[in-house]
Amino acid sequence: MIRTDLTIENWDSKVLALLTTMKKDGHFYQTTLKDINGSEFQNYLFTVTKEILMEMIEHLSSDRKMNPDVAPVMTLQKKTFTAEFLSYGVVGMIIDWAQNGMKQSPEEITTSIKEIINGARMFAVSRYFQELTKA
Repeated sequence: MIRTDLTIENWDSKVLALLTTMKKDGHFYQTTLKDINGSEFQNYLFTVTKEILMEMIEHLSSDRKMNPDVAPVMTLQKKTFTAEFLSYGVVGMIIDWAQNGMKQSPEEITTSIKEIINGARMFAVSRYFQELTKA
């Protein structure tokens, strides 16, 4: 469900749909996450999250409004590290939410994830600009 037609523009609505489905079938997901199959689900979420974050980072680094000197600073290794770091955080929060009874609404979790991703995106851009001014 989350991978179908997933884009930078709609990732948050896809996450909301996933969390809504998880909450609706809460017992199934909580049981699955405790089972050995839970790691498969976590790996799947990680892969999907990393893909969309890599796409977002690529989009940011190729944005024509961004200083052209920033692109060389954003190496593939740095892009991958950033995407993986953020992916572990997003997936960890989703798993924690599910394992602890899904007390917050899917909308609250989605909003929190979106705020973190947007904040990290702004931090990453400002960090790379700072690195350029040091050089």
